[in-house]
Amino acid sequence: MKSPDKGALSAHVLDEIKELPAKYPQPRSAVMPALDLAQEELGHLTPAAMSEVAATLQLDPGYVEGVATFYSLFHLEPVGKHRFYVCTNLSCALRGASEIVDHVKKSIGVGSRSRSESGARTRCRRTGSSASKRSSASALASSRR
Repeated sequence: MKSPDKGALSAHVLDEIKELPAKYPQPRSAVMPALDLAQEELGHLTPAAMSEVAATLQLDPGYVEGVATFYSLFHLEPVGKHRFYVCTNLSCALRGASEIVDHVKKSIGVGSRSRSESGARTRCRRTGSSASKRSSASALASSRR
């Protein structure tokens, strides 16, 4: 992981981002995979990284920032080494999601969107997708062992 203090993306990542628009019918559709590449390199999305993504894709910086702030899997500040995602939508809530969240919170010793003092762990709440449902099922299975 590159130091986020510099805020600049490596030439390798910028080259990968430049290739993305050709893979999509609409060039602006490349913004999410581009932000994912930036976040993977830096650990979170800095304003400078979002500006570089916008410039590389020839998009309005406000559009790129809007995408980054809308989706919960993009992090605008440093996060811990481990992240726990638990589905908390209605169907998951009816199946005991709050118990799972409480169990995770107690087990790792942090609150929602918090890091341990060492910065090693983060627990996030997330709603809705099949990925979070798999995480929810995994967390439930772990809590019952």
